[in-house]
Amino acid sequence: MAAVTALLVLPGLFLVGAPAGPVDAPSAHPLHSQLNHAAPTTSPHPVTSTQFADPRKPNIWLITVDDMRADELRYMPRVRAVIGARGFVWDNAFSTFPLCCPARASMVTGMYAHNHHVLGNDASEHGGFYYFMNHSHPANTLGTWMRRRGYMTAFVGKFLNRYGEKNARQVPPGWTQWRGLPGLQAYSYFDQTWNVNGRLVETRGHNTLNVTKLSRHLMNNSGGKPFFLWSSYLAPHAAWDPGVGWHLPRPMRIDATRHVGRSVLVKEHDLSDKPAFLQRRLRPLSARTWRRVEEHRVLRARALMGVDRAIDRTIGRLASQGLLSKTLIIFTSDNGYALGEHNIPGGKELPYEQVTKVPLMMRGPGVPIGTSRVLVGLHDITATILEASGAYAGRTQDGVSLLSIARDPGRYLHRPMLFEGGNVLGSELRLGRSPWGSRFFTAIRTQRYVYIRYINGAYEFYDLRTDPNQLNSIRGRTSIRYQLAAELRRLRNCDGSECNTSFRLRSLVKQERFGHHEFSDNPSMCAMVALGS
Repeated sequence: MAAVTALLVLPGLFLVGAPAGPVDAPSAHPLHSQLNHAAPTTSPHPVTSTQFADPRKPNIWLITVDDMRADELRYMPRVRAVIGARGFVWDNAFSTFPLCCPARASMVTGMYAHNHHVLGNDASEHGGFYYFMNHSHPANTLGTWMRRRGYMTAFVGKFLNRYGEKNARQVPPGWTQWRGLPGLQAYSYFDQTWNVNGRLVETRGHNTLNVTKLSRHLMNNSGGKPFFLWSSYLAPHAAWDPGVGWHLPRPMRIDATRHVGRSVLVKEHDLSDKPAFLQRRLRPLSARTWRRVEEHRVLRARALMGVDRAIDRTIGRLASQGLLSKTLIIFTSDNGYALGEHNIPGGKELPYEQVTKVPLMMRGPGVPIGTSRVLVGLHDITATILEASGAYAGRTQDGVSLLSIARDPGRYLHRPMLFEGGNVLGSELRLGRSPWGSRFFTAIRTQRYVYIRYINGAYEFYDLRTDPNQLNSIRGRTSIRYQLAAELRRLRNCDGSECNTSFRLRSLVKQERFGHHEFSDNPSMCAMVALGS
């Protein structure tokens, strides 16, 4: 990593050599001095976005956590109260490529992974930050669109995987204010080195605390422009520290002994319904492994409790400053995470509900209060931000604005979701591998069914109405399965509006008689659903 140019001490919340003072006093803010020095505002007296912002352009605050499952919202009661209960909650929100870098690339482009081409977390998997920079037109993304619209664009925290490994001072296009964590610093819960607009700054303190304080500072120093701020928290992702390597998450000390409720994880003892290649790899977990999974679950929950408190307090500050009514707030995660389900001790990049389903809620100008079971994806967030701001996208959008869906949910009730996976199945476990640049699986998710097709010809097919935990892959109902397979074949390479057409299963006029045969037993159907990447 390049040489560090400044040292900040966050446990005491003071700059080294700076006079002590109240934590929240501007003169004693742990990062104010460095931030203002690294990126001075246009005026010697910074103005907040409340003073001169265009009322037709709301402030936009996108909050992401890392690897949070949808059911882990139970550990974030404040977020549920201050965002969900005051806005709109999506009960069926998905990471359509459930892996960090492809999912985040979808949010900055508004595209499915097969269109933005990032299919993994590093170059060996057809992905990572540098693959994105070389192949996904980084100067034509959400940050540049919002900046062109007149927003102060700011990013804080973890960006795309592998960011900063070659040049820790690099600032991606489109960001007026950049507070990124280069390389493995993105996974350090305590004490990080930040890229502050191209200047490296060392801090002490917890990632949740640092992301929050940096975000609050930027909200209050937007130079008279509305802000588009992306606050990217590390929790509840696994941690990395020098000399230790990868290990379980580290919550804030105040949350280290907080009570966490009982596990609601569903164990699957019989995997005979799964494809043979998965049965060979997903062996029953030992008692020791289950104890480790439970420890992981508890630490994840405690890490999220700190984020829950931080978001609540920041929203309180927005309200006290008169900003809250003028700010669109969106909360979500880049993907979910398996914690013992299907004998998977931990991992993502899998087509199961625990991995694909993510929390998603929003509040602010133009957002009704309510909930919806319409299927939505992370790429829809991009279209939402564009509609709210009036910004123009420089590339075809695969998503639909969540504001539009909330206003007319019936129009999109039968829109299916496409799930994709890269050439490695199961991020931590390496359950399978396919040729570089290929997709090991694609899947289609409707309101009731999910059909998964693997590159090796195997498949899984679930009726979520009767089997929400995906414990029994169906071998019958071949007419339904064939229709899903045909729609998946159309959807898997969709572009733009093609990705948002309604799909309804045809009524069965007679009982199908194909029994439990695979596709290969029916040559005409096999041709129809050839799904090789």
